[in-house]
Amino acid sequence: MGVPRGGPATDILLSAFKLGDTEERLAALPYLKRVATEGIVGALYNAMYGEDPEVREATFYAIEEIGADGFKLPHPNQFGVG
Repeated sequence: MGVPRGGPATDILLSAFKLGDTEERLAALPYLKRVATEGIVGALYNAMYGEDPEVREATFYAIEEIGADGFKLPHPNQFGVG
């Protein structure tokens, strides 16, 4: 999987976060938390309630950082979790 030259990495990294293995999901988090949108936060919430304990913990801290940076976090219920 590669990022096209000059293209936004968000879609590719969001896809890797949703569909990848643990290593790929953890590698996508630093970028995704810097470009947070409601859609990204929804994917993070779903991962936080998922089965992979490493991804759950890393995602929790990423959401915490996103909120601390001033992004108004929607309620998890909006995404069917929580």
